[in-house]
Amino acid sequence: MDNSPTVKDDPTQIRDRAGKAPLKMGPDAGVFPIDKRFEIRTKGGENSYAESEKRVVDTSKSFTVSARVWVRSDKGRQIAVSQGNEKSSSFALGLDQVNGKPAWVFRVQTGDQGADATTVVVSGTSPKMEKTFAELTATYDAERKQIALYVNGKKAGEAAVPGVHDAKGPLQLARARHEDKWTAAWNGAMDSIQTYDKALSAAQIDTLKPGKANASVEPTGAWLLY
Repeated sequence: MDNSPTVKDDPTQIRDRAGKAPLKMGPDAGVFPIDKRFEIRTKGGENSYAESEKRVVDTSKSFTVSARVWVRSDKGRQIAVSQGNEKSSSFALGLDQVNGKPAWVFRVQTGDQGADATTVVVSGTSPKMEKTFAELTATYDAERKQIALYVNGKKAGEAAVPGVHDAKGPLQLARARHEDKWTAAWNGAMDSIQTYDKALSAAQIDTLKPGKANASVEPTGAWLLY
């Protein structure tokens, strides 16, 4: 089995092990070996990110996004995985301040302008937020019109939504789009990034182990698995 984390002959692109959507890294992002796995590390700056060439997640339908994340500091807003267009992200998964305290968040945009009034957020915490790996999994069930966030395999919160705005831009690691600008740069590391074209059940999410895809469902995208 080919376990190489990057595209053959191009170490600047993270290989998609499930599809055809490699992620091109910015100049201040890199892939590093840790024991028997690999992770992408980003520095929290404007050139520290990775992105696909085209849309990966169809946000007009059910989907799941998962990543194992490590953040250097739990201060401020830092987004690990997002997707959107030039205006704003249609979804963002990462860290933010909720009621003055750090929390893991899954944020979706239900309108096409990126306004606060059309933003829905679910959040959760883990015993230690910074400098410790956490498995974040976000789902959108288009039939039930509901989003949910799971932290380390356990449901942290859910919320009703009228839908998720179908912004057709590329998948992003380590940043989000807001009011036509890049924001929320991620300062840390991540691996085991996966996307699915359905809302995984709680039981399926519980079987998502670090570095492994769910054996019962084919992911549409998978990066830095081991």
